[in-house]
Amino acid sequence: MTLLLAFTVALCAATSWAYPSGAPETACATMMPNHGFSAQKTDYTPYYNITVSKLEYAPGDKIKVTIRALKDNEFKGYIMQVRKVLNDEQLVGTWSPTEGQLKCGQSAVTHSDGKKKTSVEQEWTAPDTDVGNVQVWVTIVKEKATFWSQIKGPIIVPSLKPASNDTGLPEQQTSSSTTSINGTVSYLLYSWLLFAEITSQLL
Repeated sequence: MTLLLAFTVALCAATSWAYPSGAPETACATMMPNHGFSAQKTDYTPYYNITVSKLEYAPGDKIKVTIRALKDNEFKGYIMQVRKVLNDEQLVGTWSPTEGQLKCGQSAVTHSDGKKKTSVEQEWTAPDTDVGNVQVWVTIVKEKATFWSQIKGPIIVPSLKPASNDTGLPEQQTSSSTTSINGTVSYLLYSWLLFAEITSQLL
């Protein structure tokens, strides 16, 4: 009887150890909480809202990502990532947790307790270079047996780059050169008109 009880306790620990203290490292790829249950197949949108503070990023930008419960649908756990759209196996950027803890290096953030939550906001920092369109991925755990995995949230696109200077000259030098050219053209045009007027009077 004692052996059976010990086995039952060990089995429960094996299937739920990661739940109250954050997602396990295996969730970096699968985003599964390893609770021993399958993810919900229903749409998450009647229950939760996922938003970002900006839909464009420049290298190094900091963007807020928020999960908010709708009505009375509190949640206990989550994991947030940002992945490339064209290669969704690649995690990009880093996180600076306002609460919770980092996972997958600094490429994911997850909860650190099993308390009920109505919302959570985390800060994502864009990579130092333009990596193309990226997308927020989230897993939300309402209860141990009720969770939505690999939710694809908002897409964030690179900011438009400022127009480049094709002359190869500094902007100020280019502006000065353009002004000089325009002045020369105006002087030549004035001289030609003056010459034409004098010629017409002599004829």
